[in-house]
Amino acid sequence: FRSHCGNCDIGCQVGAKNTLDLNYLAAARNNGAEVRPLHIVRLVTPLDQGFRVGFERIEGGSLVAGDVTADKVILAAGSLGSTELLLRCRDEHQTLPNVSRRLGFGWSSNGDFLTPALYSDRTISPTRGPTISCAINFLDGSQGGQRFFVEDGGFPNVIGNTVGELAEIG
Repeated sequence: FRSHCGNCDIGCQVGAKNTLDLNYLAAARNNGAEVRPLHIVRLVTPLDQGFRVGFERIEGGSLVAGDVTADKVILAAGSLGSTELLLRCRDEHQTLPNVSRRLGFGWSSNGDFLTPALYSDRTISPTRGPTISCAINFLDGSQGGQRFFVEDGGFPNVIGNTVGELAEIG
């Protein structure tokens, strides 16, 4: 399915690309995992057999405390959320003392710099088409010893419309 709507950065509303709910989470659920949305995990504690997971469930605008035990626990809170939870369990709660001291080092946001390019001699539409469909790799240091990677980057309609309105005002 191709709609070329350019909204890839904020999620795919037309099902043209997989998202966690369509691939990894669905596969986990199909293999017996219990997926609990609207839960904020606060603590993971090892037991003799498995783990106890303490959480707060978002319910009707309130947080409701609870816990559950499981043989296996898979953290899927993204690179920041999972890292924060592991560090809190290791350092604050001291329930996971064997978590590596290297956890969090070398982390990258996968988008450290954003440099917009404007072309006065042509009309472009960065809200039309998929996001990051091509790239130029200079990681070999061939550009004066500098190593960098350039990707095109369309952006969602909401940003394109805002930028257009600001340009008209400016």
